[in-house]
Parts: sequence; structure tokens; C-alpha cells
Amino acid sequence: MGTTFKELPPLYENVITQRIMNKLGICDKRNMLTLICGETGRGKSLSAQHWCAANPRAIYLQLKATTTLAGLLRQLAAATTGKAKGSIQENADAVEHYLLNNDVVLVIDEANQLLAPPSLSARKKNMEYLRLNIWEQTQTPVALIFTTYTMGEFTHGQLGTFLEQFIGRAQNRLDIPPRLFSVSEIAPIVRQFAPNPSPELIAAAIEIASGIGKLRSLVAYLKIAKELVEENPEKYTFDGDFLLEVQDLYTVGDEWPED
Repeated sequence: MGTTFKELPPLYENVITQRIMNKLGICDKRNMLTLICGETGRGKSLSAQHWCAANPRAIYLQLKATTTLAGLLRQLAAATTGKAKGSIQENADAVEHYLLNNDVVLVIDEANQLLAPPSLSARKKNMEYLRLNIWEQTQTPVALIFTTYTMGEFTHGQLGTFLEQFIGRAQNRLDIPPRLFSVSEIAPIVRQFAPNPSPELIAAAIEIASGIGKLRSLVAYLKIAKELVEENPEKYTFDGDFLLEVQDLYTVGDEWPED
């Protein structure tokens, strides 16, 4: 029972990771259909993986691209029973039998793939299966983690009416704002590498986290900067300018001969 992970990267706690963990805990304890939405690079997947790794009853599934109902059932069967079956019905029977007989919580990451098929009916089937067949009929706590979607987008467009009804049943929700939080999100991460960061270092960290890669890039460059400073403290100072230099080293590189 539960998902076994290979060694996970460290999770640097901040207001976003804490709220994700809290929502997953509520999903499990209260059996509330849960939606977590936010842009890429904000720590949703890593937070969910760490939460699942710490909870033996949790089954974590990261969906593959453009998931149809048949693909969803294959992935669910593999995640729950350890092996996908032959037909759609066999996979559905295996998944539902497992969930009816095992006390688990299901965390589905990259749930936006459920809405990726071009067919409107295929998207509806995906969402209805999880709501009706899994959450309602087997009474299994289900958390869905969406990238790029916001709660507002669930109430507009082709699926607006249908998804608005879905949200009405998902009473445990987290909509991560696109803006970064310098004090409660960025600063706690920086302090894991520099215990007493200057305002300039925090500002540089915010600049990096606001670009491509978001927090993933920030953590990578903080780690490199810390290593370089520890290896040669007389040459380097862990400040904002140095952190941006480290970023440039890997994203811009040296000048070309004719520059």
C-alpha cells in the first residue's frame, strides 16, 4: 500500500508548501475532494511527493500527457494494483475493487492532462470518472493537482458549466496566486542556504524565481553559489550580485570571441 519513492530532492518549506501539505492533510482526514491549482515551478509536485512519502496510505500518480479515460484507468491500475490489465473494464474493475478494499488516499498530479484531450466528451468522462466512480462510490479521498489552471478558468470556456459543478463538490481548494511572496515564500528558501541573507540577496532571489524555471532555478543556483562560497570564501561573497553571476554563468556563459 502507498507509493515508494526513490530519494526525493529536499523540500524547502515556505507558505506555499505548508498550505499544500495542509490541504492534502484535510483531503485525507475529511475525505474532501481536493483541487490544488498553480503555475509550474511553485513546489506543488515536490510538496505532494514529500507528503505522500510520509504517509504510507498515500498513492501518488503523476499523469502522462493527454490522458484519455483508457489511459487514466491504465495508470490508476498500475499505481494501485501494481500492474495494468488488458481492457478498460478490467482496469476499472481492478481499480475499484482495490479502492473498496484498501484504506488509501489518492493524489493525482498533473491533473491538467485530464483536460488535454481535444474531445470535449473525453474531458468530461475523465473528470466524471474520478468524481463519481472513485471519490463518491469507493469513498476514497482524492486530491487533484493542476498546473497552469486557476480556479477562475474552471468556470469559463467550453467546460465552464460542467467544471463549475465539479468545483462545487470540491470543497477543499487551493488556488496559488501567480505572484511570488518575497517574505513568506522566497526568504525561507534563501535562508536554507544563507542563514542571514541581505535584502540584496533576497531581491536577487526574487528576480531569479520570477524567471524561467521559477523556484527550481532559484534552488539550483543557490546550491551552486553556496558550494562555491564554501570552497573559496576569500574569493566569493554570498550576496545578491554573486547569485546573479552564478545564474549568468549557466544561462549566458562566456562572451563569444567576436562580441
